[in-house]
This record gives sequence, C-alpha cells and structure tokens, in this order.
Amino acid sequence: MSIRVWQFIKEWMLGETIMVPVPTRAQSADIYRETIGVCPICRSSLSRHEIAALCSVVVERNSLDRRRHLEQLIEAHNWSEVTAFQEWRWDADVLQYHVLRCPVGGLALLALVFTYQIEDQDFLDDASPLPSEDTLELERLLTGKWLKFEA
Repeated sequence: MSIRVWQFIKEWMLGETIMVPVPTRAQSADIYRETIGVCPICRSSLSRHEIAALCSVVVERNSLDRRRHLEQLIEAHNWSEVTAFQEWRWDADVLQYHVLRCPVGGLALLALVFTYQIEDQDFLDDASPLPSEDTLELERLLTGKWLKFEA
C-alpha cells in the first residue's frame, strides 16, 4: 500500500464522519503518479496525461483461473468483455488494468497491483502501448471515465 493511500486512510479514520473513504480526484492522481512514474509512450511525467480504469480482478490463489481468463481476453483485445471484470475486496490484493492516454498520441495499457497489506507497496506490474486499432473501441468504452493529470 502506498504512503499516500496510507495517509488517506489515516486521515479518514481520524475524521469524525463515518463513511466509506473515497479519494478525491487530486488524491487519486497523486496515487497514480507515485505508482506509475512516467508514461510508457513518451517517457515523460504524467502531466497532461489522462487515465481511466478498465477492469480489476482479485489476486489470490483461488482466483487464478479468473485472472488467466481476464488476461486471455486482454490478449485477444476483447475490450467489451474485459470491462465486465470489476472485482475488489478489502482483504486481498487487486490487479487493476488502466488505460493511459498520452498527449503525444496513443494509449497504453497499465497493470497496477494495489496491495491490502499496509507494509506492502503498490506497484506497476506491466505497461505497454496499445495498437492504434484499439483506440476507437477503448475511447467509446471509457467515455466519461478519464482522470486528467494536471501540470
């Protein structure tokens, strides 16, 4: 779990309101910046880039078949079926796939692992540019879901 996520949880727990913690857009952008680092397309900071969550799957032994199935769908570029995977559990690591839009042009697929153990660090598992023929379908599927990184 990243330091920023831990700080967010700590602030939430010390607050007086009882609600499910949802990070602000700025907090989310900071968490992504810390975890991703630089764009895999232009190798620059994430300023002026945009990111959208595509899918997620719980990472544990008894979910390996689901993870393999998701990875097969991704390899086949079956994006509409990929978006059906929206799993999350508070007591397990989660593999989230995101699409990063580079202002230079192009999209990249990012595989991020968010850990539930406080002492474990969230990390970027894989990052790869996507073929231009996937752009139209992904843009359609992710309409309204983009988070812009400010300068």
